[in-house]
Amino acid sequence: MTALASSEAGHKRAERRTFGVAAGAHALHDGYTDLIYVMLPVWQAEFGLSYAAIGALRGLFAGNTLDQAGAKKLVDEKTAALQAGSPEVIAAAADFFDNLRPEQQQKVRDFMERGRRWGHRG
Repeated sequence: MTALASSEAGHKRAERRTFGVAAGAHALHDGYTDLIYVMLPVWQAEFGLSYAAIGALRGLFAGNTLDQAGAKKLVDEKTAALQAGSPEVIAAAADFFDNLRPEQQQKVRDFMERGRRWGHRG
């Protein structure tokens, strides 16, 4: 084999390797992009999200990059809403719990303890 033939063979291998890496990266990117839409209903069920929240999540992933400013705004809005309503919710929960009989309070504690295990539904 001549030096020229050896050089051409090496060049062809490099081209095939480059093509293979580019094709693999493309397939991986498309796979993850498509996976987001498959995961949305799973996230909705698992985290108890509304259709509006799922739509907001979908919008964050709509471009080539995650909309970080949009994600921060969404988290800030939800956090502010939670903080605004939390004093009333805490007072109502305390009033409810404090007026239960001891055996009812224990049932609530047992229920809350079961709910702490991730994914536990029953």
